[in-house]
Amino acid sequence: MKALISLMTLFKTQLKWMLLGVLLSLLTALFGVALLSLSGWFISISAYVGLISALAWQFNYLLPASGVRFFSLARILGRYGERVVSHQATFKLLTNIRVWFYQKLEPLAPAHLMRFQSGDLLSRMVGDVDALDNLYLRVLVPTVVAIILTLLVVLFFGFFSWQVSAIILMSACFTIIAIPLLASYLGKQTATQLALCQSQLKTQAVEYIQGLPELVSYSQQAHCFNRFSEKNSALMRLQHNMSHFSGLRNVLMTICMGLTTLLVTWVAVRLVNHHHLNGSIIALLVLGTMAWFEVISPLPAAYQYLGQTSTSAKRIMEVVNQTPEVSFPANKTVELSQFDIVLKNIHFAYPQHVAVFQGLDLTIAQGEKLAIVGHTGSGKSTMAHLLSRCWDVQTGTITIGGVPIAQLTEDQLRKAITVLPQRPHIFNASIRENLLMANESASEAQLWCALTRASLTSFVKNLSHGLDTWVGEQGKALSGGQQKRLALARIFLSDAPTVLLDEPTEGLDRKHAAEVLAALQRWGANKTMILISHQLQQINLMDRVVNLSTGNFLQQSV
Repeated sequence: MKALISLMTLFKTQLKWMLLGVLLSLLTALFGVALLSLSGWFISISAYVGLISALAWQFNYLLPASGVRFFSLARILGRYGERVVSHQATFKLLTNIRVWFYQKLEPLAPAHLMRFQSGDLLSRMVGDVDALDNLYLRVLVPTVVAIILTLLVVLFFGFFSWQVSAIILMSACFTIIAIPLLASYLGKQTATQLALCQSQLKTQAVEYIQGLPELVSYSQQAHCFNRFSEKNSALMRLQHNMSHFSGLRNVLMTICMGLTTLLVTWVAVRLVNHHHLNGSIIALLVLGTMAWFEVISPLPAAYQYLGQTSTSAKRIMEVVNQTPEVSFPANKTVELSQFDIVLKNIHFAYPQHVAVFQGLDLTIAQGEKLAIVGHTGSGKSTMAHLLSRCWDVQTGTITIGGVPIAQLTEDQLRKAITVLPQRPHIFNASIRENLLMANESASEAQLWCALTRASLTSFVKNLSHGLDTWVGEQGKALSGGQQKRLALARIFLSDAPTVLLDEPTEGLDRKHAAEVLAALQRWGANKTMILISHQLQQINLMDRVVNLSTGNFLQQSV
């Protein structure tokens, strides 16, 4: 519940929409009660005065008939407006929560996000956030409307009989308080398990689809599918249990509605028999009571699934409440004029892993071409992570131009060092948009120049939409080599004085690899270039080679 309260602080951004949705919902409920009450009275009084010719001529049929038409039309318009506004408020709230969640998620990458499976993160960002729509639409709005409407109905019925008002008030204690609390209590554990099971099922589905080629290669798809089926069966069992609680909830609400209606009818008939009420008022009170029940009936269902909403909020806050491994200064405190890199007495180990570096010392002069080699696990990619501040060292210092990188803003560091990872990410956008991420102000000529250096010009020109061609999710519309060259084109658009390349020609054929290497040499002649590679042809192009191995560090000139 604490997680829900924490997330509700985000609701203030859409407070106007939310209050308007509550107001329209309340007006719609009032119009509904007024319509049925007035209709019942109008039919009864019309039948009554129709039996007496003297009264028939005196009775004004037009006024109540106009009231029925007004309330009928107002209810329709109110319902339409309430749906539009409340859903608009909900969509805006979910949008704000997703943006806020992503903003909290981004600084956690990659250190803290390694603790979560990709499918689990996707489930939290999509499924768990979607589950929060239950909070406003099905809990807050109906609860507020039910309480206010109940008070108004009690006051209105009090003009006719305090006994009827007392019955409505007692019934409200059961239908608005007792039954929703009972539904919440009975469904809490099952709803919590339901939220977790749905998340696990979605995570397994994402992992199954993503890993399908490997599963087929090792003939493990049947085993994984069986695990998926077992989890799906568990979800169906939980949904079956929730349906039992729903049935009990509906039975209790139906019984309360029937008893309340019978009591109201009985009291109204007695009052008519004792000449305290006109007989036509019976229909007004009975139909008004039924219309009131129509408004409050969704409450138990909402509170039954409140545990699921609360669990989703808790899962979101589990991610959000983590402290980022790396934090950047908000404002510039220093300016960089030189870009030599010095790593001094570096000690670093990943969480729950053996140390990668123990007392590493390395100096990279500005403009130097450095190759980093070593066997798997020796720390090649780790050095790239440390220089780009994906992680911070446990002890030691890393400086750029004599300035510790911890004192640089994220913008300063990204402009000082540009990185090509071994598996670069291609965004689900056009080729143009993917390129402009490296340099938003790049001109059309600069984009084509970068593509030429990456040996991708002829391919893009042959596309029907050219630079505006959509590349699909993770660049699925491109081959592996084309994805790598598109990422290299982004590097060519960068003005950073230091370039860190992790296996830049991996996935390229010999011809394109040679063209890209030649372009990198020409383009990076005056830049500091750090190359992580296993290919001897690339290593021989560097000024110096650093060989990393676990527990051993040496430098060797080419």
